[in-house]
Amino acid sequence: MLTKTAASVAALGLMATVAFASGGDEPVSSQEGPRSAIEWLTDPASLMRLIAEPEAQAEQARDPIQTTLLGGQTLGGVGLLSPLITGLPQDTFANARPERLLTLLADLRPSDLPALQDLALVLLLAELTPPTTADGGTALLRTRVERLIAFGAIDQAQALLEQAGADTPKLFDLWFDVSLLSGDDAQACAALRRAPNLTQDLGARIFCLSRGDDWAAASLTLEAGRALGEIAPDEALLLGQFLDPEAFEGTPLPSLQGQMTPLRFRLLDGLGEPPATLALPLSYAVSDLRDTIGWKAQIEAAERLVRTQAIAPERLRALYTERKPAASGGVWDRAAAFQTFDAALQSGDPGAIANALPEVWAAMSRAGLQVPFARIFGAELTDLPLAPSAAQLAFKIGLLSKEYEKVAASDARSDLPRDVFARSIAMGVAADPRGLGPLAEAITLGFTLPEIPEPFAALVADNRLGEALLRALLLLQDGAQSDPGDIAATLVLLRTNGLEAVARQAALQLMLMERAI
Repeated sequence: MLTKTAASVAALGLMATVAFASGGDEPVSSQEGPRSAIEWLTDPASLMRLIAEPEAQAEQARDPIQTTLLGGQTLGGVGLLSPLITGLPQDTFANARPERLLTLLADLRPSDLPALQDLALVLLLAELTPPTTADGGTALLRTRVERLIAFGAIDQAQALLEQAGADTPKLFDLWFDVSLLSGDDAQACAALRRAPNLTQDLGARIFCLSRGDDWAAASLTLEAGRALGEIAPDEALLLGQFLDPEAFEGTPLPSLQGQMTPLRFRLLDGLGEPPATLALPLSYAVSDLRDTIGWKAQIEAAERLVRTQAIAPERLRALYTERKPAASGGVWDRAAAFQTFDAALQSGDPGAIANALPEVWAAMSRAGLQVPFARIFGAELTDLPLAPSAAQLAFKIGLLSKEYEKVAASDARSDLPRDVFARSIAMGVAADPRGLGPLAEAITLGFTLPEIPEPFAALVADNRLGEALLRALLLLQDGAQSDPGDIAATLVLLRTNGLEAVARQAALQLMLMERAI
């Protein structure tokens, strides 16, 4: 299925000049460096703009979800990123065992290594031939969307569903939930008002009737559902307050039974009582990015979402520097340290930059935000004439940026053994790891073993690369705490299957992302 945004997605693929660096026997040019198809993930908003350009949006406003079958494509193969962009083989998932594939995808959680989190998002959004299944790939698409939601990648999840054509009973419930989480529910509700049988959830019908200003029909549906016992009493009360808040003025909100849902969250928000999102799944954090939310909550939400690559690091930078911290401790200290460093950098004063850098880096490290910080400032820092200790730190930060190979080849240097080893990784080789411990030894094996070891060799030989990549992501979700043998095997798997850039960045992150205490 393909929406009218397909043309712009195709154009994105044709215009893309980036591709995964070649692996296997084809050497990677040290001048060009390993190019990555995941660069867009540092700015997810740009992808959203490309696949929903104004002209396409105008068409969708007139006819929200028009879909067309393309060459027998099934739902499981729908994606936002073509093979021209990802560099992945078209059959990456084609020969996977369907149930095993679903299990591996469902088990994905945010990785401690941003490079592997990038790869996870690419696999979830890629347009690839799925395995043949009786349901036409519906379960595969739903599982991919559910993982995107779990990562807080709500805009991407909504775009993927709309690309598939989500105005069907088998997808509508997921589309409705994602639309509520994004705050962009106009299309989903319009579809439901046209075809009420898209869902049996009366709460969704009532909400969408109200969104269409049909308050009488919404109230009648609520009363019918209450009388028939098809709406839980606590949710019925909440819906009643949402539809007619004046009639319930002074009445406390109902004590909701069970877990939070996107509809409940949206109803509470509409009543001016949005729940705090820090204790809720990451998918709810997106709502805290709105301008109407307090600054502290916006920063906390952005910090959570940037760790999973759901939003761009620049979004966090903008929030950190929006105003002066109102207090101290926690997020306020991070914002203050960030502002001091940002101001020093803009002043161009090497002394001020050198003084501010250690404090902001320690703050970012404690919060697990080293790579987002490095992707904003890393390349710029290495060009500055800093004092030796600050230059060493700037070199390390530069190696964690997207410009890691350029930084490694620059005049900037650090003579610390760990940094020397990391520099060699950035150049695509591994220096002598002696004295650096088991992690460095595992990385060296990952850059020197000539063949893929188990547990991946059999999967690749059986043309089940997708399963192998997903298993690798699961094995390395704990970053440097992962088994050294699994680290080595994963790096070999990546490098011999065209994912050189991912392998180098993952190895650099393993070596350089130790968390400050």
